[in-house]
Amino acid sequence: MNYREHECELILDLWNHCNNNCVFCYNQTIMHLPLDIKKHMKLCNEMLNSNFMENFNRLRFLGGELFDGSIDQLEVHSEFIALIQTALRLLQEGKLDRVNLLTNLIYKDNKDLKETLGIFEKGGVIDKIDISTSYDIAGRFTKESEQWWWDNVNWIRNTYPGMKIDVGMILTQPLITTITKEWIENFDKRSKGACINFSELDIALLKGKGKQNSPYKHLFPKRHDFIRFLKNLKDWGYFKLVGVDPGGHDPWNRIYSMQYVHVDEFNFPVFKNLSYLLTEREDFKQDGYIDSDVPLYQDIKRFLDL
Repeated sequence: MNYREHECELILDLWNHCNNNCVFCYNQTIMHLPLDIKKHMKLCNEMLNSNFMENFNRLRFLGGELFDGSIDQLEVHSEFIALIQTALRLLQEGKLDRVNLLTNLIYKDNKDLKETLGIFEKGGVIDKIDISTSYDIAGRFTKESEQWWWDNVNWIRNTYPGMKIDVGMILTQPLITTITKEWIENFDKRSKGACINFSELDIALLKGKGKQNSPYKHLFPKRHDFIRFLKNLKDWGYFKLVGVDPGGHDPWNRIYSMQYVHVDEFNFPVFKNLSYLLTEREDFKQDGYIDSDVPLYQDIKRFLDL
């Protein structure tokens, strides 16, 4: 089957090193095998230059962190730039529709990001590049690193005003009890229309420890507060059900989305700026609350009357 008839994204995980240590990152809960980064990127480039790419119309690069200085080593830098040049060619030839760069934006010196975006700009395809990043109330920033994040968002907005920025936010207890309508509107204004996507905490953070013994228990939402959070979003008019992939070809098995209708459309046709994604993956069919065994996703489905 040719998945190019649908939205199908190839994700290239180039390395696992990251300059940050977000307490809820999946990087904390998986086992990393030793990786020859130079050899790995060569293999990735061979794949991009093969017929395998006929199955995909989108490409995403991620680490670890791509732009924290990890590519400063000469040989690694050359292989990374070769990958970017291949992605540029695929965009220019119409073999890819879009390329996404996932980055935490937590670095004072953004020279690597500038160089990468500059290649796409010089190649005439900067309008086909998206940025994915994350912002959280707790578990991600220091005061200094949050300022670096905003500095980089502002640089992107000033340099490439039309570039889409997708901001992931983890549904932690601190977040759901902090966010107000005014908070969302202020974030939207300050980020100049960045797309906000909510997602659940990785339940693996609790595995083997039990809820009350986990060092991360303060991050998991309380059921009463989470339901109130959903009701608030509905009252503020930010959410509605927007679509189901009838063919089941979405590579992430995304089946439902709630939609923030305030800002311009995000690059997936059925998603706009504030979305919640439910999945059919078994690892998300667990409870997710600190004070209840009711699966969090079931409350969302009830809320949407699904």
